[in-house]
Order: sequence, then structure tokens, then C-alpha cells
Amino acid sequence: TVRMIQDFVNDDLSNWYIRRSRRRFWATEMTLDKKSVYNTTYEILVGVAKLAAPFAPYLTEEIYTNLTGETSVHLSRFPKCENTHIDNDLEYRMDLAKDFVTLGRASRETAKIKVRQPISKVFVDQKFESAMGYLEPLIKEELNVKAVEYTDALDSYVSYTLKPNFAVLGKLLGPKLKSFTAELGKLSPFEAYTKLENGESVAIDLEGEKFEVTKDHVLTAISPKEGFNVETQGDLCIVLDTELTDELINEGFAREFISRIQQMRKQHDYQMMDNIVIHYTATDKLTEAITKYSDYIADETLAVEIHNQAADNMVDDVLNGEKIQFIIAKK
Repeated sequence: TVRMIQDFVNDDLSNWYIRRSRRRFWATEMTLDKKSVYNTTYEILVGVAKLAAPFAPYLTEEIYTNLTGETSVHLSRFPKCENTHIDNDLEYRMDLAKDFVTLGRASRETAKIKVRQPISKVFVDQKFESAMGYLEPLIKEELNVKAVEYTDALDSYVSYTLKPNFAVLGKLLGPKLKSFTAELGKLSPFEAYTKLENGESVAIDLEGEKFEVTKDHVLTAISPKEGFNVETQGDLCIVLDTELTDELINEGFAREFISRIQQMRKQHDYQMMDNIVIHYTATDKLTEAITKYSDYIADETLAVEIHNQAADNMVDDVLNGEKIQFIIAKK
């Protein structure tokens, strides 16, 4: 029980819901959306404090009393499960989206493409389109990708290779193993892989006898074709288009610059809504990107002025291999 509470707070609440809702918290006006995110967070924290009270009595006491103003969490009623509030379909969709985000990030890491560097598109198996549809904006934002495309031909971007699992088949087939290998080579690797990952079997003719090939009988190797990168988990597969255009690279520079400016705001202990002025000097390539995305940079950092000129106390930095000096000041 303790581990389940811990995983919920770390993964679902902190690293997903709160992080995904940051802009809702930052809204300048007390809109209905902002009230909703605050109320939801309040209810969750109070509920978690009650659930965890038997295991962490002092910490939950402080959290609960500070939130509610009531006497003690240990005098409150233990939460009851409201089954009518559970939406299994929604949970499945969101878990699916989170799994694809996890795979996409892992694929980025393998391809050595930073999260702040936009990419043009990712490809997902068409069978997930109906479940993923309205969650596309979330996936695009989390993976920093311009488009999510669904396809029934993942083998256009990925190569599949099937090999016998000798550890399993050795004793099972004995001298027929050679024939099994030959028959396996006649199958369409992608079609066979798809069926096996879905828990189905594939029938082959093994020296005149029907043999049902299952997932345990084969080892699968998956490798991306040129210009793509792939990550898989069970029957989930995501393919990244790794080609970076000049426009994507320039946007990547702008996002890296925004990140550095935000870090400097924190170092200067500026308030969230403080306006700033930015001074910088940089390489021609980086200057071109900052100039092109100046409005976007200004909106994200609350910069009312961005000057391409030297100033006192500028900080040296490198953004994606390009040198820059910059400094900010409160307006």
C-alpha cells in the first residue's frame, strides 16, 4: 500500500498531473479552469494525507491541518472508494498516451535528440488511432513533435527480423529445427511480429505437420531504417522521424535560449510575472534563430525588449554547439 501511494504521488500526481497543469496554475486571471486545477489538487492532497496517515503520521498531520484548518488528520474519516467515479476507458487512454510518451522520450535519447529540439513527426500503429485521437495534442507537446501520424505499414520505417529461440525449440523440435528455421524465413516478419505481439499464433508447415508458432518460439530484432528511430514495448511501437530541417533547428535554438533565460530569472529571484529586458551577442546562426523567434521568446520569458548588443556582466554559454553571451534585467 505504501509503495502504491508513493508511486501515485511521484508518477501520476507530481510528474504528470502537476507538471502538465503548470500553465493552468500560472493563469493571471482566476478563471474556471484555474479554479478547477486548484480544487482538484486540493482534493487529491487531502485524500493522500488521509490515506498515508497511518504510515507517515507527522508529515500527513502537517499537510492536512495546513490545507483544511481542521484539528487532526487522525480524527478525519478514512477515504472510501467511489466506484462511480472510475472511468476505465479514460484511464486506459491516458495510460496509453503516457506509455507512448515514455517510448518517444527513450527513442529521442537513443537518437541523441534533445527534448527541446522539435521534430517533424512520429508514427504510431493505426490500431491505436481511435484510442489516442483526442490526446494527440498532449503527446505532441510532451514529445515536442509537430505531428502524430497513424500507419498500418510500420515496416516502411522499421525492419523486423525473426529468429528461432533455440533455448526453447532445441528440445521441442530436435532435428526439425532446421526445417523450422527455413519455414520461419518464408513468413512476412512484420505480419508475424504483429500477430505474435497480440498474443496470436502463426501456423507453419513443419515437415508435413501443422505447427503453431507462438511468441516464446522466436526472438525478434527491430531496427530503424535510415532517417528514423524506433522504440518498442510489448505491442507498442513508436517511430521518430529524425530528419531535422533548418526551421526545426532554429526553433530548437529558441527553446534552448528560453530555458537559459528562465534559469537566469530563477537565479535573480524574479517574480513569475516580472517583465525583463534581454541583451545578447551570439553566432550568426544563433542570432538568426533568436531574431526569427523573438516574439515567441518574448512571450515565454515575459521579455518586453530583446537587444542584440553587448551589456555589462554578460554570461557565456553554448546552445546546441553555438556560442552566446547574454544577460537579463528587470524592466
